[in-house]
Amino acid sequence: MKIPILYIPKTKYKKFLHIEKSYYCEKKIIPIGCDCHPAYTLQKLNIRKLSLPFDWLNTDPIKGLKFVYENLENNFIYFIEDLKVNSRNHIVSKKYPYAEFMHEKNLIKNKSDRIKFERRINRLKLLLKNDTFFLFNITSESLKSEKNVSDFYNSVLIFKNKMKKNQTLCIYIRYDENLNENEPFCNTLFEKLNNLKNINITKYIRNKSKEGIWGNKKYYPKLYKSLGIKIYLTFPKIYLK
Repeated sequence: MKIPILYIPKTKYKKFLHIEKSYYCEKKIIPIGCDCHPAYTLQKLNIRKLSLPFDWLNTDPIKGLKFVYENLENNFIYFIEDLKVNSRNHIVSKKYPYAEFMHEKNLIKNKSDRIKFERRINRLKLLLKNDTFFLFNITSESLKSEKNVSDFYNSVLIFKNKMKKNQTLCIYIRYDENLNENEPFCNTLFEKLNNLKNINITKYIRNKSKEGIWGNKKYYPKLYKSLGIKIYLTFPKIYLK
């Protein structure tokens, strides 16, 4: 909701009072890819309060969980080492050429950007001491074969075995327009993951052609509910803009 507060005639100067619904979760929710969508949903629900290392990266969806558990296991020593610019003009590391730093144009030369990621990594380490939901989305587009399903499923099993008892991996299969997209392979993955302990999975349609790449934010609470993540309304975010 936005309420007009100030308008100066014959100019473009306008100010609105914005009132946005805000939510909180008793557990920590950590977005881990495969792209920016999980972090964006947290931000729009006003749950996201801290920047973390995996927030705005774009990884190969099938290898996305592998990227996360390997970095957690090796203490991020290769995360921002031996960086280069790939053919898509995004920065990647030598160890993980399939993980793009989408919004970091100066990461190679700018020491302050590297320090920024070190701070995010340290924040994540502290958060992992709490009860935790890991939030990951895999695209229906990426599930094109039985091998894709098998490779991703195996990465889930490895991730699961590395989790602590107070941690849950929440995965949503993200469809652009409808559930027919790579339907046999998406359904196979869903069925294989649906009964695993500490793994919550759901299907989510973002209606890209109508709503854009982020989907409609009013459906985010429903998405979280379907993942078994309990969020609660709290005091709204109010600001002038």
